Amino acid sequence: MIYTILAVSSCLAASAVFDYEDFGPQSAVHELIGSQWYQWKSYGDPDPTNKDKIKVVVYWDESLDEIKAKYPVSPSEKSDYRYLKYSKAVSHLNRLTENFRDSGIKTDSLNSTLERLLKLKNKPKD
Repeated sequence: MIYTILAVSSCLAASAVFDYEDFGPQSAVHELIGSQWYQWKSYGDPDPTNKDKIKVVVYWDESLDEIKAKYPVSPSEKSDYRYLKYSKAVSHLNRLTENFRDSGIKTDSLNSTLERLLKLKNKPKD
């Protein structure tokens, strides 16, 4: 008798890419993923409306080294990624949502990010 074993994890996505802003304002997220300017710069633009394009890669089922190889930081290409384990991302979003809600601050954006993340973690690879 022959049995076929499917490796479910190999059929599911192992990471998802988000915008920096998806995790809340810089004041609430900088300790987790750094400041909202390119990591190769020592400071941000004095005009707060000019924001560098920072991406956050939330990963699971892959090592940090594998994720960094897929999403490398490249100053010449202005490609800046921050890496965040899935469990830390979910914990951060839940904690920040609760804090914002307790303070009367809207949480729609954070709820949307959390919902997208939960769906993407369980979405099959393309």
